Amino acid sequence: MPLFNLVKVWGEFVVEVLEPGERLIAMGYFNPDVYGDSSRLERTDDELSPRELEQLRQTGQRPSRSDRWIEGFGWTGLQLHPDRTRRLVSGSLGSGSPESVAGRLWRGTRGVETASLEWAITDRRLIFLNRLSEQPPKFAIHYAVQRSAIRSVRRHSKLFFQWGRCELTFTDGSTFAMMLAALDVSAANRFVRALSDSA
Repeated sequence: MPLFNLVKVWGEFVVEVLEPGERLIAMGYFNPDVYGDSSRLERTDDELSPRELEQLRQTGQRPSRSDRWIEGFGWTGLQLHPDRTRRLVSGSLGSGSPESVAGRLWRGTRGVETASLEWAITDRRLIFLNRLSEQPPKFAIHYAVQRSAIRSVRRHSKLFFQWGRCELTFTDGSTFAMMLAALDVSAANRFVRALSDSA
């Protein structure tokens, strides 16, 4: 069980940023910098490496991403594909185009301070909150996804300190992984239960 019920601790302050009549169901901490394979989340042109941009300029085609385990051999020996290795150890961070629900969510939650980001589930939305101040607690909505866009959610743990990992599948077929706790599975269970129950 979690040490604190964040809905009881912060609920009255979170309600201030919700829509009229929107009901807060569950809350928890979110780590957007979870280690994993992001290669299946397609990049925009602005996010391509200089080498990839040059290939795009010369051929007019985006570089294809290899999914082979072995990339080749070098003076250090066998060279394994880094994306496949990350996927084996820590799982995939998601899949989808830049315009997909997962693609927009991935970009919307990157580059934030993990100490000040929380997830909240209401009867209408999955919300990511910035905690702007401690005393008194003040929140702002950083990103939100309508619950109607979420097709399913499941716990999808990995062996290495990712027991509290969940995976969302959206109605457009894209997917997004969330790391809610390293070892404690209760946060992941609360997250899945809150999104699985009918609003």
